[in-house]
Amino acid sequence: RHSGILLSRVFTGGTLLLVFDLFWRLIDGGYIHISNAANWAFNMAYFLTSGIFAYFWFRYSETKQNSKFVRDPKYMTFLIAPMALLAVFVLSSYFTKFAFYIDDGGIYRRGPFNFLQMLFSYGPILFTSIKAFVKSIATKMYTQRKELQSLAVFVVIPAITWIIQTFFPDMPMLCVGITLSSLVLFISIQDLQISVDPLTGLNNRFQLERYLEQAMDTQ
Repeated sequence: RHSGILLSRVFTGGTLLLVFDLFWRLIDGGYIHISNAANWAFNMAYFLTSGIFAYFWFRYSETKQNSKFVRDPKYMTFLIAPMALLAVFVLSSYFTKFAFYIDDGGIYRRGPFNFLQMLFSYGPILFTSIKAFVKSIATKMYTQRKELQSLAVFVVIPAITWIIQTFFPDMPMLCVGITLSSLVLFISIQDLQISVDPLTGLNNRFQLERYLEQAMDTQ
C-alpha cells in the first residue's frame, strides 16, 4: 500500500513536470506573456517540482528494493539532502544566476552551473537505478528480477531525451522521456500483477505458461 502511494506521487510529479514543460515552451515562444517576476517564479517552481519528483521516485524504488535508506531513520538525511540542496541552489539563483536567469527580454537562460540542478534532481534516480540493475543480475527469482529490471530501465529513456535536449535546448524533451518511462513502468507493473498470485506472491499458471513458451523458443 505504501509503495502504491509513493508511485501515485511519482506519476503526479511527472504529470506536473510535463505541464510545466509545455507552458515553458509557450512562454519562451512568446505565445503566453508574463512578467519577469512571474517567469522567475514559474521556473523556480519547475525545478523544485523536478526535485520532488526525484525524491518520491527514489523512495519508491528503494522501498521496492527493501533498502536501508527507507528502513533505517538514520539514513533519512540521505533522502532529503539532494532536494534541500536543490531548493537552496534554485532559490539563490535569483541573486547569483548560477542555475538560470531571465534576461531583459523575458527569456529563460541557463546559468553557468545549470548542470548542478540536473545532478541534484536526477542523481538520486540514477543511483537507485544502478542499484536495481546490479540486484537484478544477482537475484535468481524471475518475478523479482523482472521488477528490479523495470526499476533499472526507468532512467534510460529520460537519459536519452536529456541528451537530445542538451543539443536542442528549445525542445522540452526531458519531461517527454519521464512521461514515457512512467508509462512503461505502469505497463510493467500491470504485467507483474497479472502474473503473480496476490495471496502468496508466487508466479501463477499464466506466468508458468509464458515462461515455458520463452524457454522453448530459446531451445
